[in-house]
Amino acid sequence: MIKYLSILLITSVLLIYINNNTQDNITNLQQQFENWKIKHGIQFLDGENQYRFQIFKTNLQKIDQHNSDQSQTYRMGINQFMHLTQEQFESLYLINFKKENYVRDQPEIIQLRNSTLKASIDYRNYTVVKNQGQCNSGWAFSVTGTMEVYQKIYQKKNVSLSEQHIIDCDQLSRGCTDGSNINGYKFAIANGVATESEYPYIGYNQTCKRLNGTYHAVRYSSAVGEYNMKQALNSHPVSAGLDAQNWQFYSSGIFSNCGITLNHYAVVVGYEETGNWIVKNSWGLGWGENGFIRIKSGNTCGIVTYSYQDKYQ
Repeated sequence: MIKYLSILLITSVLLIYINNNTQDNITNLQQQFENWKIKHGIQFLDGENQYRFQIFKTNLQKIDQHNSDQSQTYRMGINQFMHLTQEQFESLYLINFKKENYVRDQPEIIQLRNSTLKASIDYRNYTVVKNQGQCNSGWAFSVTGTMEVYQKIYQKKNVSLSEQHIIDCDQLSRGCTDGSNINGYKFAIANGVATESEYPYIGYNQTCKRLNGTYHAVRYSSAVGEYNMKQALNSHPVSAGLDAQNWQFYSSGIFSNCGITLNHYAVVVGYEETGNWIVKNSWGLGWGENGFIRIKSGNTCGIVTYSYQDKYQ
């Protein structure tokens, strides 16, 4: 009888301990969620708040599980996408890339095998990370990103070009629904691109306010293929289509967890001596390595399959 009571007492104490720890954990998670909302300036209506909290918890578990795996070459982190499921993230930030809709008048791929390539290239200090918001305009940001660095290096002009100008006025693309780097370059060649101050970014489609801009490209050329990409980067950055399906919580390290189904555009700003690519994204400074991601060498994430660059002669 005494032994039975002792077991019962121990069991009761253990259940109380577990229950208290569970409640403490829930309280801690709730506080983390509230702090996250404050940091990112996000608020939800009462009916949605609990739903987003559950997604937040699931994503936090996903991040912890990934980071505890010592075999991983990159780390995940808490960022502005914690309230989104994988499906919601894809619908808001990735495009349905249909190559056949955009490949028109492709430039000839010229391979200059005698060119001397630098061991590494890094334009991160020549560029500024922007934030496209909930507008699938990565294609436009990838175009302005390459043009801005060209202006800084070769024209000594520190300009911020208007993605909104391209979004609103490029009739070959569909603004915040989808578009392509080739179409963006064609627009820059035919009409020029306005500056950010002349045509501010608002992050949604609107009527074209002015067709012509100051900054023109003369043509665009292909950087398809690993060698051609590196060759192009020895001049200035390249716009590339990529598979960003699993980029949601990327925080740091060398990323290779992807296929080659293109669904996003970003700016390739260099390569390391190991061959890993350095890419500038357009999801703000709070994502990745201060807005950048490093991708494993080769055609990882399809990086060298739909890559183009603005030219000025």
